[in-house]
Amino acid sequence: MTTLTINPSHIPPLAGKTALLTGGSSEITLSTALLLAEKGCSKVVILDPEHKESLMAAESNSDPSIPACMTFLKVDVRKWKELKNAVEGLKEVDYAFYVPGPERVLFEVGGEGDDYDGDGDDGVGMDWATEVRAVGNFVRVCWGVMARSQGAAGAKGKKDGKGKGGGVVVCVPGGVGGYMACHVLPPGGMPGEGVMDGCAGSAILGMIRSLRTVTIQDGVTINGVALGPIVSSASSLVPPTTPLPPLTPGIQLEPLPIKTADEVALALVFSATATQKRKVDVYGKEKDSDIFSTNEEDRKWNGRVILTAGTSPMKYTEVEEGLADLRGWWLGRENVKMVRMQQAVGDFRPFEVDHRWEF
Repeated sequence: MTTLTINPSHIPPLAGKTALLTGGSSEITLSTALLLAEKGCSKVVILDPEHKESLMAAESNSDPSIPACMTFLKVDVRKWKELKNAVEGLKEVDYAFYVPGPERVLFEVGGEGDDYDGDGDDGVGMDWATEVRAVGNFVRVCWGVMARSQGAAGAKGKKDGKGKGGGVVVCVPGGVGGYMACHVLPPGGMPGEGVMDGCAGSAILGMIRSLRTVTIQDGVTINGVALGPIVSSASSLVPPTTPLPPLTPGIQLEPLPIKTADEVALALVFSATATQKRKVDVYGKEKDSDIFSTNEEDRKWNGRVILTAGTSPMKYTEVEEGLADLRGWWLGRENVKMVRMQQAVGDFRPFEVDHRWEF
């Protein structure tokens, strides 16, 4: 695993860029939007299903704490038509961030109570599947806009007529729950919440791994940020570490390290704008040596997930590269070989040179 130290100086200038965020007025969304504005984005659009109408029109925005580049659109990202119309209406998106909003459903499991399915609901599966579907729809429509947009310079000089690309970053629900079981997410977690968030998180991690070799063909990167425990950036009431209640009489866990929304915002914007010396992994007809490809698109930070849990401010962990490097140990080398053969048979991506798959 790769330990990262991220601070605002690692974020490049973003003058002329357009950023799109979900999550409404959540702490993480607002912190990310303010960071993007500080770095020079010309337009920062926040999709919010419940925001006050007075803040949705730039001309009526008199709040000095909200930068002029920031606008709000009343959109429920769980509704496909609303999401599609809003994103495609922007014509051009450079960076897109999916952040769960404060209105998202908290999950409860176990079938307790008389109304478990009394209203015809599909049990707990309905809730976490909705979260995964919303993420998939968001990635789909943003990818399409980024792949088609030409920017101010148009398609001049582009032999294939592709768009200018962009970056999509997803907050992975449940954070570490996508990698390790975490049934309650303190502080403020509810029994069962982490179980369903872990289900959603695992599905979204699989989405990132599956799409990272495909979206990049259009110049579009996809990355994730797996959230550890978070405290409000604006709160002076909550200490930097939060003690947990004893699980058993006489046993007390150490204080739990937590990060602020501002620190999570750094991880999100870094994921969208960073570069890499190597790809996370090779796929299909690519050779092992192609992991260090000099292709321009391969230098974009892509297919990676930052885990925000950590004991030090500004310290993070990138997880996917280490998992990929150790795949032969945990999946089995013979199995890896067979899967690579299967990938090569179905790998119809265009290559600049004729790749002959080999081990």
